[in-house]
Amino acid sequence: MKRTLSILLSLIMIVSALSFTPLSAFAFANSGKLGDNVNYNYDFATKTLTISGNGDMYDFEYTGSPFYDTTSIVYVNIKSGVTNIGNYLFCNCSSVSSVDIPETVTSIGEGAFHSTGIERTSLPASVQSIGDYAYWNCQQLAYINIPYGVATIGVRTFSDCKSITYFPIPSSVTTIDSYALAGCSKLRSISLPSSVTTVENNAFGWCDKLETITIYGNNITMGEDVFIYTPLEYIEAYCDNQFVADYIAKNPDIQWNEMHYSIERDAVPATCTSSGRSADIYCSKCGELLESGEFIEAYGHNYKSKVTKTTSKTYTRTYTCTFCGKSYKKTFNKKKNTMTLKAKTKTVKYSTLRKKNVSIARKDAVAVSDAKGDVTYSKSSGNSRITVSKSGKITVKKGLKKGTYKVKIKVRAAGTKTYLAKTKTVTVTIKVK
Repeated sequence: MKRTLSILLSLIMIVSALSFTPLSAFAFANSGKLGDNVNYNYDFATKTLTISGNGDMYDFEYTGSPFYDTTSIVYVNIKSGVTNIGNYLFCNCSSVSSVDIPETVTSIGEGAFHSTGIERTSLPASVQSIGDYAYWNCQQLAYINIPYGVATIGVRTFSDCKSITYFPIPSSVTTIDSYALAGCSKLRSISLPSSVTTVENNAFGWCDKLETITIYGNNITMGEDVFIYTPLEYIEAYCDNQFVADYIAKNPDIQWNEMHYSIERDAVPATCTSSGRSADIYCSKCGELLESGEFIEAYGHNYKSKVTKTTSKTYTRTYTCTFCGKSYKKTFNKKKNTMTLKAKTKTVKYSTLRKKNVSIARKDAVAVSDAKGDVTYSKSSGNSRITVSKSGKITVKKGLKKGTYKVKIKVRAAGTKTYLAKTKTVTVTIKVK
């Protein structure tokens, strides 16, 4: 009797445990096919589903995917080579939070991630189409990028994604279908690039925090009830957008924040002596003054000078403004040349002079300082066997007898554009021993 009771209790416990474990959590095989050349493997330990192979996956009906309604998959890793994500592949897989999508995938099928727990997803640039209902009711999805090349945001593609606050739309999109972002209760604003020409009914309905929509294009059509049960307050659009003008006329509670085409007009340039003002900014379409120019003070002359004329005693400077070109001249007396001289005594060996001439460098005979302009030398007086060159070199010629000789040398500093010329005489002593 006790044995029978124990077996009965054990059966009750097993049945009770099963009643609290969703059968769907383990309703798919560990591995299988998802396409002619696409397979999957599931790791129970890491809760990771790996999809690999080449080419397209199969498309499934709403409840036809092998993973439908499972709660055991958390991570999905799709390997390079797979080219699409099949219709309704992960429909109702509420535990799926992360999906890696390779650059080989070009399309995401209808309802592929419907009602999953994905939190963030970065779609590769290769994705060119996203099917209707693809991310419908992904309530944890806070961020997704739409790659350039996608042309349509489909029917309910992102409907009821209640964590999205920011949804950038690329300039390849032309159509936003009905209910595309309906029920995105945290979405605060949306910008439609100029490529968008059609927004269907209820596309932004039931968006509880959506107050502003920006429309960059003029060629756009919106269906009725686009913003049903959405507290839209502002439409930002260009001032010549006739569609928006008509829409605002039918919905007077919405405010039109006009954007404009800016051009500059009526600038008055400042000069060295007169003030000016920067350009006013107008709209080239409606003519509205958008911003008044500002006062600009006269900036004054900026003179640079150079010497343009000299005489023996004066020089003239011409001052020219680098801004406006205005000029004037001013004449000055040249400054005194401050050249100083100091004579030296030089001894020459008689034994050498008996055989050849002896040269004495200028620096060994005369020290010259602070000379303004080119300096030249000439002999003023002295023994005929002693000569002085223009550069100041002294030559004592062969055969000069022993003794002490005084040579007067005239030194001339030619002066510069602003300094006078000056001539001084110095006497050099040469001893022949």
